[in-house]
Amino acid sequence: MVDVGGNPDRELRVMILLTDDHEPTQAATGTRIRGEERAMFVADQGDSFERRIDGLLRELEALKARDIKTFWLNRTISAMLPVRALDEIGRRADVKQMILVRKQKVMA
Repeated sequence: MVDVGGNPDRELRVMILLTDDHEPTQAATGTRIRGEERAMFVADQGDSFERRIDGLLRELEALKARDIKTFWLNRTISAMLPVRALDEIGRRADVKQMILVRKQKVMA
């Protein structure tokens, strides 16, 4: 376990899990899709996710997060986030959970 030493600017790698409030998709109904239709579906899902998280991404950037990666398939975002930003992001209604990628002592 790493102690951040009370430094609010210390960066931590976090995985941000988002709430599941998207509309049911064709894949959720059990209908199999193939080929070009599947490629279009995947592209649409990725685009939809990016639109949904646009505000969160802007907030992360404003809070000086870096190395931000998005994963639409499991509705997560990975980022290097300053300790001082953890509470602010964690309070958002669209954030279900935040996981520290490496065990770290954040508060005494």
